[in-house]
Amino acid sequence: MKTIKKMLAIALTLTMVLTIAPVFNSSVKAGDGTDLKPITNGTNADGSVYLTKPMTIKMSDITSGYGLAGGFENRVKAGKAHLQIEVYSTKYDYNSRVRTENMTYKDGVFTFYPNQKDKGKYYLIYVDDMDGTNLNDSNWWLVKGCEFKINEGPSINSVSYSGNSLLTKTFSVSTTSDTATYSIKEDSYKDLYRADCYMRLYKNGTAVATVKVSGNEAVFKNIAVTYGKNTSFKAQLLMRIPGINDINGPSYSFTFKGGSIPNIKAFATKISKKKVYLRWQSVTGISGYYIYMGKKKVKTVGAKTTRKMISKKKAGKSKFKVVPFLKIGKSVYKSTSNKAKPKKNQAKWYRNLNVTSHRYATCDFEVTKISLSGKTYKVTGYALNNRIFKVKKYKSLKISLRVDGKKAFSKKYKNVKLNIGKEKKKKFTFKIKGKAGKDLANGLAYVTVAQDPDWGFKDE
Repeated sequence: MKTIKKMLAIALTLTMVLTIAPVFNSSVKAGDGTDLKPITNGTNADGSVYLTKPMTIKMSDITSGYGLAGGFENRVKAGKAHLQIEVYSTKYDYNSRVRTENMTYKDGVFTFYPNQKDKGKYYLIYVDDMDGTNLNDSNWWLVKGCEFKINEGPSINSVSYSGNSLLTKTFSVSTTSDTATYSIKEDSYKDLYRADCYMRLYKNGTAVATVKVSGNEAVFKNIAVTYGKNTSFKAQLLMRIPGINDINGPSYSFTFKGGSIPNIKAFATKISKKKVYLRWQSVTGISGYYIYMGKKKVKTVGAKTTRKMISKKKAGKSKFKVVPFLKIGKSVYKSTSNKAKPKKNQAKWYRNLNVTSHRYATCDFEVTKISLSGKTYKVTGYALNNRIFKVKKYKSLKISLRVDGKKAFSKKYKNVKLNIGKEKKKKFTFKIKGKAGKDLANGLAYVTVAQDPDWGFKDE
């Protein structure tokens, strides 16, 4: 990464002249002014000020011995009083006023940077206090050019991006610093002044945004990128010396490939001849999904939807496709999915059916399959008697099923006959009424079982 090298002194030879007609007359007459020279820093003995060199006045100085009404500082903070710079094209000619700008006030100091557009004009300091004392400086400060050089500035470390939108991203450019330092020849380059740094972002050669570097980072929000294609960017550091045009520092070029909507996987479960439960993988940053049955689009759903019951004639024998799409203005971007053929509506589980591997003196009931037709659930499982005695029955057997976090059924049986010999197992099938329309094949099916076996001993 290149750093900003010390620049050669640049002679400011700008000759731009503004010709502006007087806009109003001043009520202050020549000779009425107060001499603020003793407390005005950044001025020269010959009655001039330099571009890039700040003019400053301390609040403590101007409120001591200049006849301002009490409470001046509070009025400044409240925006009711200001120190102003009045710009005149002709010395001592109050009718030649071009404009007025407020000096900035921070941490007890008023500051103003001479502007290059004012070169050859004159500054007059004026106290504007609506509830106090108004007065003007008796000094007319000639704005002069000067030579300056950059002593030190930041470099660019890296670029990162964030954001879920396919067509806009936030780019963060990391720098080694957020300020630069410079000095001016007329001060024999002995005093260092600080300049804020900015960053300008170019997209395919065109400037799209300029932001201030803050906390060693420049953040560009909502920058448009090209869908699925490369876009060329350049981050350009700028040193903004007050009153002077921006000065280029290091730059960093990079290429970013815009995102595209990925293809997804769709899953279909046959609920009945006319009903199919469809679900699919979700995609962030899109507008929604088109659902196709065969070649025909049958539904359009929002971006937050990831499953849908489709009720159509011959749905149970059809194939389905889910197409994610993003709509921007008149443009529509989309991808596709597999063609999902409806599966039989059943859930299967692998269970350890080795009887002796279960805890001794137990007769666990292990569910291995559940299928659904209408509202009837067919539950298949095995009772595993791990004891050296024959088990007679389940005094109680409770089987419950939840699908996608919601209750499908819960059934409790009493006195279920078993008659299973020692260390043997036996297959059982139960038909249980429950909620219709549950997706067992592709949904999250969670079954729970509670059993109370009876071997026929009195103490049990």
